Amino acid sequence: MRSKIGAMRSSAGEKATGTTPTAVTEKTVGKVKNSAMARAVGPAPTDESPNDRPTGLMPHEHDHHGHRSASTEEHRGIAAELGPLDCAVVVVSDSRTQKTDRSGDVAVELIEAAGHRLVGRELIKNDPAAIEEKFAEYVGDRADFVVFCGGTGLGRKDLTVETVTPLLDKVLDGYGEAFRRFSWDEIGTAAIMSRAVGGATRGTIVICTPGSTNALRLALEKLLLPELRHLVREANR
Repeated sequence: MRSKIGAMRSSAGEKATGTTPTAVTEKTVGKVKNSAMARAVGPAPTDESPNDRPTGLMPHEHDHHGHRSASTEEHRGIAAELGPLDCAVVVVSDSRTQKTDRSGDVAVELIEAAGHRLVGRELIKNDPAAIEEKFAEYVGDRADFVVFCGGTGLGRKDLTVETVTPLLDKVLDGYGEAFRRFSWDEIGTAAIMSRAVGGATRGTIVICTPGSTNALRLALEKLLLPELRHLVREANR
């Protein structure tokens, strides 16, 4: 799906400069013509009077006090056209093996069940150099979404968060906040020890989540996969 992402970026560049690009990269092969057209045409005309809308809002926009958010649904609709996304799973653990890596199995199952493609699955040690290597391998041209499982605890050897966070262009604060909020319902005050973090770099969504299967199900099934295409679209605008 990196090809469609590239096409979306090219479309955005044309609109911003008013010119047609003279060259394309690997990521610009493919198309998101419908997405570009939807953005160019804009919302349909409305019979709504300006006086009927909350102050400061354009047609089809809404405030946060109970009014329906049409813009969010519109963006989700455009993002849905991206189709299957390319995803990678990197499990960080000093004790697991390929045979005992149940968390990796769960992550792959959930990603594929959501209709996305797996482009890589890795099992590495709690080592900053190894984490950085896999980050560089998948972020950018190869994957739209990378999940690092494990190494997020408070132990001296838990280094995933410290390694990945400086590599993010933007931090997705809402992911960590939501993860701890929903973890509270399951484990109570122990949720404060979760250091789940996520963000975006070079158009790829990257998250770090605790390595337990329950944590992965919460992160992927409840929080990220339902919004993943929308996240990827926004990260590539």
